[in-house]
Parts: sequence; structure tokens; C-alpha cells
Amino acid sequence: MLRGGLVGLFDVFVSEEVCPKCHAKSEMEFQTKALMKCLFRWRKGEVVDTDKLIVKDGIVKDCLASCPKCGTLLVGDVAIENQKFVKVQNLRTEKRCKNKNTYL
Repeated sequence: MLRGGLVGLFDVFVSEEVCPKCHAKSEMEFQTKALMKCLFRWRKGEVVDTDKLIVKDGIVKDCLASCPKCGTLLVGDVAIENQKFVKVQNLRTEKRCKNKNTYL
């Protein structure tokens, strides 16, 4: 679960990744509000499909996750090819503005 107090519904892409800060390899949940926001959950290799939306190819940008080992807030772009979740790319750390619930 993402740390930091974000509220609302989202969809999740689950993937084992290496944290760019602590270099630990672990399963991470990348949250997005760009799709249906119905708590759909996909793992690598699964078809990204809902009753109302089929994603054939593309990138879901700026999905949020946190490293379960060190707690660092992360952002990654989810790649979808032939309707399947294939990878998280451009994994990077993200910083919050102090005293705000916004991201830089």
C-alpha cells in the first residue's frame, strides 16, 4: 500500500522491481487514477481489461508506489503491449513539497 495519505479509488499494477534508492528487489503496487478507478489489480502478463475499458497498447504514466523496504515514494510508467501489462519503466524517486499533499 502506498504511504503518504492519498485518498480515493485507483487501479493497481503489481510488479517486482528494484528500488532506485535502497536497491532492494520487492513486489510493489503501482497506483493510477488514469483508468477506471475501481480497484482493478493487474500483475505482469495479465490482460488489462475491465467490462468498460480495454487497453491495447500504451503507457500509463506516473503511477505511484512506495518501496516496502525503505518507504521511498516512487513513480514509474506502466507499459501495456497487446493488451498485457508487460513492465514498469522509468522507475524513479519522487519528492513531495513540504507541508503540501502535492508532488514535484
